[in-house]
Amino acid sequence: MTESRLDVSGGGPAAKRPRLASPGPTARLDDPLAALHERAQLGCLCPLPAAQLTALTAQLSAADSRRQVLALSTLQLLQEAALQQLRLGSMCRQLQRAVCAQRQADGPLLEALLALLASGTALLSCGAGRCLTLAALLLPPGRAQRLLEALVAAVLESERQLEVCHALNALQRLIEQHDPPESAAGGARPLPAGCAAISVGPDPETLSEIKCAITALLENRWVPVTQRFCRLLTRPAHETEVLAFLRLWTTIISVKNNLSIVETKSFYGRLEGLMSSLGGDASPHVWRAVLDLYAEVLCYGSTIALQDCVAEEPAGLAHALLRQTRAGRLLEAVPYERGVRAFAGSSSGGAGGSGGDRPLMQKTVLLVLKALAVTVKETRCESSSEASARSAGGSGSEEQDMVIIERTLREVVRRLDGWVKARLPFHPETPMSEWAVVLLCDQDDYLVEAMVCLLDLCAGLAERARVQPDFERAIDAHRSFVQFLGTVRRDHDLLLDFLISNETCFLLYLLRYLKFVRKHWARFLRACGAKLQEVMGVLIGLRISLQQLVARDLFPYNVTPILKLLERCEQLYEHNPAAG
Repeated sequence: MTESRLDVSGGGPAAKRPRLASPGPTARLDDPLAALHERAQLGCLCPLPAAQLTALTAQLSAADSRRQVLALSTLQLLQEAALQQLRLGSMCRQLQRAVCAQRQADGPLLEALLALLASGTALLSCGAGRCLTLAALLLPPGRAQRLLEALVAAVLESERQLEVCHALNALQRLIEQHDPPESAAGGARPLPAGCAAISVGPDPETLSEIKCAITALLENRWVPVTQRFCRLLTRPAHETEVLAFLRLWTTIISVKNNLSIVETKSFYGRLEGLMSSLGGDASPHVWRAVLDLYAEVLCYGSTIALQDCVAEEPAGLAHALLRQTRAGRLLEAVPYERGVRAFAGSSSGGAGGSGGDRPLMQKTVLLVLKALAVTVKETRCESSSEASARSAGGSGSEEQDMVIIERTLREVVRRLDGWVKARLPFHPETPMSEWAVVLLCDQDDYLVEAMVCLLDLCAGLAERARVQPDFERAIDAHRSFVQFLGTVRRDHDLLLDFLISNETCFLLYLLRYLKFVRKHWARFLRACGAKLQEVMGVLIGLRISLQQLVARDLFPYNVTPILKLLERCEQLYEHNPAAG
């Protein structure tokens, strides 16, 4: 030992640590699974003998969990590569044989994956759920039915939390699947040189058949499924399962997933029962998921606002929400104070506000605004239908109905206004039409949809002469627009960005609002007051920018209706004595 120390201190260079040789492709060929995993990353199995392709299913049942993880990873890579190449129309011949072999021997493979789904290891259960999702997309619809039945049975019957959670996630991923656009082919990984590829073609009906099969299986068991998870809403130990179930429910109802009303009608039936099971004991995470579900049903900006009449299911949910809000049960149960708080001691409640779950409050406020707008729209549709069905000298029942509805809406707005101001430092005289914009200004999609709701509320009650002044101020769309311009610092370029972006429904809002301004110009002048010149300056600047873009053919769609309305408002402004 002494000699060694003397050698080191004798001025000679220290001996270098020998470099460990990295295992290259040739060093791993003795392990069939490792070699298969390496080729799966390239999407080509041409150099591998056929015997190596049969080792995958056996490794899924291996005693070593590390081998099982490697087998799941390899299988997922193969499935993803096969699915991508199938959509592109060209697939590695050896990979196609492997996929066909899995189709023919899907029994042992599915049994192994379902066993891993039910395992107590989170990584194995999650990986098995992802492989089952891809397997359903690659199997023929007839054979995929057995897999889907097993997933639904796990949701309803299993007592293992991991199995239930990842089965729900697998079903959700299948519902969310969309056929990729043709432009997506440009980002696909090309097959390596020397790969023997063959032409293949996907079945365009496979995805829709899978979605229909899932909804049919769940529809037959929906009552016991919802009863099971409603009992778990307030149990913290089952929160992960409950959140996965609520995400699946939201996905089924979402208009983005191209499921027809007929296919999803049964899934609206238990919404009010979910509300009665939800109380103050439920966690903020569960509350947010439930509010997301309700918001998807009342998808006002993207769907309901564009429809002539409101469907029965959204209208029923809106009525139930308003009843709960008017009675105080909904707002007082929202766990705002128990929600997520900001880090580093900063407040999440707004400017100078007390700490609390601001996103939860935003979701709650937007949901109540949607319920108000849906109710007014439904009432107007019914009134129009009744008016067209009888002569002009009909009874005064419409007026009586509107008086009752207006009283309900006014009480709901009063409750919501008091609930927000008790938690955030808004001035007591600030109307809802203004503080709603301030509250939602950091979420563009929430903000624009809320302004659409306020606009339709205001437009729906604008012709009534008996609207109380405080209620009129609370739903005044002009006040909301002036406040909105303040939040964007009266920069017309930001309005231009809103118009170009497809992330919000701002085009719908601006088109309807400008029509409303043209029709109710005097009310617009009163609402703007001393800020009229600033407001019109923004609108004129927006009109000039739009005309310049249109002249150079740079605007992405036909914006002529907006331009005409902006020009009309500018003409009214120029001929208005108060404008000077």
